[in-house]
Amino acid sequence: MSIPFAPFTPPTTRPGALSGAGSFVITWGTSNIFFTITGGGGGRGGTASGTGASGSGSSPGGGGGTGATTTGSISVSRGDTIAVSLGGIGTAGNNVNQTTSGFSTAGTGGVGGQTVITRNGVTVATANGGGGGVGASVNVTSANGFVNTSPGAGGAGGSSGTGGTVTAGAAGGTGTGANGPASTSSITW
Repeated sequence: MSIPFAPFTPPTTRPGALSGAGSFVITWGTSNIFFTITGGGGGRGGTASGTGASGSGSSPGGGGGTGATTTGSISVSRGDTIAVSLGGIGTAGNNVNQTTSGFSTAGTGGVGGQTVITRNGVTVATANGGGGGVGASVNVTSANGFVNTSPGAGGAGGSSGTGGTVTAGAAGGTGTGANGPASTSSITW
């Protein structure tokens, strides 16, 4: 008795997806991958506080900007290794607390990190991070101990990337005191 045998024919496409950081090897049936990546958000500007004879006050720093977004496709071959590294959120600016007469400005937040896609170790797409928020300021006057504070301006949105169509990120808000959003990636094939 013979058993019928049909040769295996692989499908012409192999649907798949990767979100976040990671890597994978291209197997059969895939000639292009499609991606959307966003750089890390900028860090928040520092908060400025002050205390004087007439009272106290505080203002938050500016919010970090959103990273740029790059969208596109990459030609691939069987055996290629695709890796994604996500950019981190920028560091927060240092806070200040003025308790004597004088003027102080809190620290500016750090720039968000670049998100990168590589094929076989060579960079093929990037999305840059957003700018850091500006630190708030405080002035304690010597005459009457009056405290003036001003919120920091928002960081610029990320504006550059490579390997596809780049969309600039939004600027951070004035006085929001928030980090920009985390970086993202989405790859499909």
